Amino acid sequence: MKRMIAMICGTMFILGLFSTSVIGQSERESVGQNALFIEFFGPGMSLSFNYDVRFSKSNSGLGARLGIGGFKFGDTDILTLPVGINYLLGNDDKFFEVGLNGIYSSNGFFSYSFNDDNPGALVGMLTLGFRKQNPGKGFHFRACLNPVFGIDDNDELFFWPLYGGVSMGYSF
Repeated sequence: MKRMIAMICGTMFILGLFSTSVIGQSERESVGQNALFIEFFGPGMSLSFNYDVRFSKSNSGLGARLGIGGFKFGDTDILTLPVGINYLLGNDDKFFEVGLNGIYSSNGFFSYSFNDDNPGALVGMLTLGFRKQNPGKGFHFRACLNPVFGIDDNDELFFWPLYGGVSMGYSF
């Protein structure tokens, strides 16, 4: 439990530093659209809070995301940390999103044995979906298919093609 609290605090610190350095830049032209959003399932695996930034001056193009999530399964608390890169194709406020994510789960989400003795797991997840994000400030919506891949408890590769998520938030 202490380890989980330390990881949450560390992740929030990193999120704070990253968002402060991006938002605090004097020239707005040097950075693209930002978004804060809540995601249900998807790379956060249940409920997660995320920050997304574009690396270009527009909403489209290359970007990154960083989040923190978690859930409770029986007596076990599970922390998830989704980190990824994405690319938006489209114009105005409607985009097709393609991304690659790495997700740390504090309790081996894909091990099927949720207990406190289970070590953490790192899995990969693709993002293929729709994003609506206003060119200025405003509502942010995403609906994605997120195929999952990784190595299970038996050291065998797995692939789940049908997994997805929905998110809503605010872009600025």
